[in-house]
Amino acid sequence: MWGRDEALRYIKIVIFPMAIFFLSIAPAGVAAQTLPEGVMRILEAEAERGLGDLEELVNYCEHLMENRIDINSATEGELAAFPLLSPFQVASIVEYRDQYGAILSAGELAQVDGFNEEKVERILPFITFGEDPSIAPEVGERISHKVILRGNGKFEKGAPLGYYGKYRFRVGENLQVGTTLSGKGASAHLQVGSVDLCRGLYLKSGVVGDYTVRLGQGLLLWNSFSLSGVGDPSSMLKLGGGIYPYTASSPQEAFRGVGATLLFCDNWELSLFYSEQGENVAGGSLGFSGDRWRVGINGAAWRGDLWSGSVSADGLWSIGRYRVFSEVAIDSDGDGAALVGAVLPFSSSFECSALARWYSPEYSAQYGGAFSSISSCKDQLGGVVNILWIPQRELLFRGYVDVVYYPAPRWGVKVPSFEVESSCEGEWTRGESKLMLRWRYRFYGYEGRHQQGLRLHYSYHPASGFYLAARAEVVWNNLATSSPLEPGVALYAECGYTPLRKKWEVAVRGTVYHIDKWENRIYFYERDLPQSFSVPALYRRGWDLYGYIKYAPLSRVGLYLKVSTKMLKGQINLTF
Repeated sequence: MWGRDEALRYIKIVIFPMAIFFLSIAPAGVAAQTLPEGVMRILEAEAERGLGDLEELVNYCEHLMENRIDINSATEGELAAFPLLSPFQVASIVEYRDQYGAILSAGELAQVDGFNEEKVERILPFITFGEDPSIAPEVGERISHKVILRGNGKFEKGAPLGYYGKYRFRVGENLQVGTTLSGKGASAHLQVGSVDLCRGLYLKSGVVGDYTVRLGQGLLLWNSFSLSGVGDPSSMLKLGGGIYPYTASSPQEAFRGVGATLLFCDNWELSLFYSEQGENVAGGSLGFSGDRWRVGINGAAWRGDLWSGSVSADGLWSIGRYRVFSEVAIDSDGDGAALVGAVLPFSSSFECSALARWYSPEYSAQYGGAFSSISSCKDQLGGVVNILWIPQRELLFRGYVDVVYYPAPRWGVKVPSFEVESSCEGEWTRGESKLMLRWRYRFYGYEGRHQQGLRLHYSYHPASGFYLAARAEVVWNNLATSSPLEPGVALYAECGYTPLRKKWEVAVRGTVYHIDKWENRIYFYERDLPQSFSVPALYRRGWDLYGYIKYAPLSRVGLYLKVSTKMLKGQINLTF
């Protein structure tokens, strides 16, 4: 641990140059928005399961915030592709617009069937209600630059200085150039999109550089994050396939090469890509969309010592407000996999979804990313059921059960095994206060281990002024062949303040934990810098304290600082 003088010296080295640079550009300088609570919950859930590219999820949410969907002008297909709207909500918006016309405000949207104030608040950073035609946009708004500079370091002697830099140049919806540089490597991309190439042929997205690919329901290829951790039934269905630029800081998770998604003849969509990142990978998909259905054929091949690959067919059918989806795949050795699922919004207060999946022991799709809340999708026969129930305006229940049987040995487990994971949580909301209770259970059949966790969370968060939050969590494990492991316990309390105009914000959190066994580790999401995340695994015995400061004197400039007992982070965001 550094001494006080060394810590102050480090703060001066990191923060003072940032402050000087900040002041020099302030007159030119949109400060990044705080991630919604629902996104934070996804981060925690994905971290607990060891799944997902969390940084890419953060960047994806930032993309949604910058490219908000217009609730009034979007087509039913565009609304359905928006990941935070359920099929019931999409159908309700379309029906409401047909009957009453445009939705003019958040208050009116809250009265639409399938919405309430809390649901509207959750999606508000990602939507608009149309533009005022009397206000002409400035010419300069079509061209923008965005710069993020971040420095961080641990208070440990000899710990290296971390750094992160990101630059993006954008011309409307047609051209984007971006680059990211960090200790994990460098990535860059050039994206061209929203271009009419000729009559009947439209370039949805073309990328040169680093990109991700999403095909079908993930049996074959989905080298990106999944929103499955949100826990809502509609999140089980994957939408929004195609080629997308990679903007996170781990380029080894991306493809590097060229890819494009084209739309033609109104109903057809074609994606093609080729990458030389690590090993050669090539593939594509061809899909056709009707009024209430979609079918597609996907293929990918990759070269290790030899070429191998897989092909698949997927489909999506809309039956009223219900969605049924499936995918079947086979690899070059004749091994296969399949999944089938349905999203069933029976009413605005009760939604359910179910999915069954099968992977033969030798099926190979190293870039696959189909739904599984338990593990990577290999060598298994399993199924999952999600429910969402809102018995009254202020009360919500959410839960799922995922069951998996592994018929063959796998990595680290030499015998067939059986696993179960389930979670049930209830939320009570009144005004600015929210109380949440969650119980989580997991059974590891190969160890005979039962793991349970109980979480109690309270928050008071008005639009401005003082806010506070507190959480208590306990996790314990029982082994079939021995006595129960000593439980792990963690607590935190947080308070903060933000003024009405939100030009600045401060927050402080203190955490204590007593966790002697790694099996009882607990994950807590921590407030962090924009386009960043922290979901540490609490283990052993200790305490932690951190402070967070945001200062955005201008609409296009933001300065952020996070200081904890373990680390110091500083960041500048500029948009001009």
